[in-house]
Amino acid sequence: MIPFKHGGQHRDQEIVAETVACVLCELYGAQGYLWHGWEYIKHYAGQEPRMALKAIMAVLGEVEEVLSRIFEAAGMTADRAA
Repeated sequence: MIPFKHGGQHRDQEIVAETVACVLCELYGAQGYLWHGWEYIKHYAGQEPRMALKAIMAVLGEVEEVLSRIFEAAGMTADRAA
């Protein structure tokens, strides 16, 4: 279960959403998005690249959960995506 569902923009939610978007773009071959996603995540993590990486690592469990729900809703398993 995803532990947070706040209205508005919250740091961890934004990082989860943007990381999921970047993963989906990579899986489905949409090019040119990763840099923008990285910049967006850095913005929420305080502009420091090292802090952005730590922020991504801290929410990977939630990212996995969101991706699993997307794949499940699409009738796919994670290993069959893309």
